[in-house]
Amino acid sequence: MLFELIVDEKVAVWRRSYITVEAESLEEAVKDCLERGADAATDTLESEYIFETEEYLPPTNDDPRTVEVMNRKFEILGDNETISR
Repeated sequence: MLFELIVDEKVAVWRRSYITVEAESLEEAVKDCLERGADAATDTLESEYIFETEEYLPPTNDDPRTVEVMNRKFEILGDNETISR
């Protein structure tokens, strides 16, 4: 038998942003980016996800669900939190 399912998986991936930052010095601009990420931008020129950096996130006590399985109607049939109990 074949089943058509939808599997959602929680992952981490790097995003690269090309931005313009207003600051008094390069050091201040870098510090602002390190503290606020791309939100430090006065202008975002381009942004892209670097898909080859994708990593699966492990379940944690705060966020135990990292995999969900659904049918084609997007009804959740199960998740990895449920099966680990």
